Order: sequence, then structure tokens, then C-alpha cells
Amino acid sequence: MDPMWAVLSRPGTRLSWDRDEFLDTGRREANEVVARLDALGRLRARRAALDFGCGLGRVTRGLADHFDEVVGLDIAEGMVERARALHGDVPNLHFVQSARPDLAVVGEQRFDLVYSRLVLQHVGSAAEIRSYVTEFVRVL
Repeated sequence: MDPMWAVLSRPGTRLSWDRDEFLDTGRREANEVVARLDALGRLRARRAALDFGCGLGRVTRGLADHFDEVVGLDIAEGMVERARALHGDVPNLHFVQSARPDLAVVGEQRFDLVYSRLVLQHVGSAAEIRSYVTEFVRVL
């Protein structure tokens, strides 16, 4: 019923998130992540980023300000469809759906950053989490 609130639940926002305010929270989060990585000297290139468990693409859109290409991946087809509609105006964003226990859908060794927050705890087992982390390393 309320995908923005499902992604980012804050008091007073149920059924009332303002689109631009919602997206601005993702932009701020992406800016903080990139600034921290820059301060650590860990972000050597900015060709491509993967947002694993992207939901509506709130942070994915923010990452697009910093990378040539950003791919948002989510298990839920409905979220991916909504993300595509919400961000159709951003040419360097792509959204894909996959429920596979691997990241084959995105290829190999193509990302400079893999970002995921508040996602892995929803994966079914510790073995699946380890598998995804192994895949994160593979696509970096």
C-alpha cells in the first residue's frame, strides 16, 4: 500500500511521504557513503555501482550523482517496476529484478562499489548471506 513508508518508516510519513523529500534522504545517504569512502581512500574509480536490495531506488538515485552507471537490484518485481517509473528521468540508472542466490544477472568484476543496507538480515539463512557476500566480492 505504501512502498515509500515500507522502505523508510518515519513517524508521520505513513501514506504521506513527499516524493522529493523521500529521494533527498537517499541522496544524503549516498553522499555520506561516498564521502566516507573518499576519506578512507577506498573509492578508486567511479565507473559503476551496485545497490543490492534497492527497493524503490532511494539511495540508488543518490549514487547516480557519483557514478557513471548505477544498477539497482531487488528481489521484488513490484519494487523494481516502481523504481523504474520513479527514476525514468535518470539516464545512468538501471533496475533489475532477481531472486537468484547469486548476482549472475549483473555480470562479473564490473562494479567499483557494492552498496547494501538493511537487506541481508531478510535473507533466509546464514549460508545464503555468505553466498551473497561472496558474490559481492566477485562483482567488485
